[in-house]
Amino acid sequence: MEEIFSILSRLSDSEPAGTIFSVAAFAGLRRGEIAALRWEDYRDGELFVSRSLWNGHVSGPKTPKSAAPVPVIRQVAERLEMHRLRSGSPQTGPMFRNNAGKPMAMDSVENRLVRPALNRCVACSQPEGDHAKADHPYRRDQSIVPWYGWHAARRGLGSNLYRLGVPSKVIQDGVLLVVGG
Repeated sequence: MEEIFSILSRLSDSEPAGTIFSVAAFAGLRRGEIAALRWEDYRDGELFVSRSLWNGHVSGPKTPKSAAPVPVIRQVAERLEMHRLRSGSPQTGPMFRNNAGKPMAMDSVENRLVRPALNRCVACSQPEGDHAKADHPYRRDQSIVPWYGWHAARRGLGSNLYRLGVPSKVIQDGVLLVVGG
């Protein structure tokens, strides 16, 4: 839980990466399911997972159990509403879209937003990719939580939701749907 909140705090200036990571961490969606989310999939306090996007190809979710509504906790709902406002309040279309209006590639989000926010030089706080002209060697700041990938956010989902005060029944129903597939 502490690692998730640490990553979220580092991503606060890297939206929509923080919102995307919160969906991965607190709803347990896979990166392809997140990339395929549309605003019309978010209703009645749930994310309705009905597709996955991988390398530009849309398909069904990984497993039949994955194609189910997932409860959205308050922390994620607040981030989604702020993201919607920043995006011009759309009601339809890709939830996380690029400048061309197409779904964002999660690899791009990771490489352009997440890694630079987490891989910082201990001496000057510059991202690793911007460090070439520095007058000292790059040494990663070990106090910053390392990035283990989108899937790592799914691990411990039930325990983390319980620590946030989510009712056991909601956790059981949502986590079984998400992790079971």
